[in-house]
Amino acid sequence: MSRLLLETRTAEESAGTSVEIAGGKILKCEDVALSRGTTITVRDLFYNVPARKKFLRSEQTEIAHIASLVTHYSLAHPAKTFVLRHNHSELLSVTPVATLKERVFQVFGTRVLEDLVDLGDQARDLKLPADDEDATIERRSGCAASSARRRCRS
Repeated sequence: MSRLLLETRTAEESAGTSVEIAGGKILKCEDVALSRGTTITVRDLFYNVPARKKFLRSEQTEIAHIASLVTHYSLAHPAKTFVLRHNHSELLSVTPVATLKERVFQVFGTRVLEDLVDLGDQARDLKLPADDEDATIERRSGCAASSARRRCRS
């Protein structure tokens, strides 16, 4: 469906890995010199699926869907770098920041940031149907875990 290049290296590794995939087939997988982190490059989306082209909306609509997805991911992960380019034009470029407020500023700018209302940190108990009638769910940083008598933070 596309030409994909995955390049990744952890801080613990001396070399990284580069994986090139085209049309669902691995073309190349090799150790390479990379800086720490992961880069995913997708090119020629649907290049080998002509039947899919008739179901696609306009190119502008498709890139808008992709941009929305990348924007949501960037808001969910403010400690990560996200760059989205289309036809040699940069649509989104954000660097790691410490807070969601800083990421909102990077993505949307001052005007949107000034219009937002800080609701603060809300805590509540959620009851789960479980064997233990006192079981609750705890949610931190987007992860949920079942436990007994813990506070739920959203």
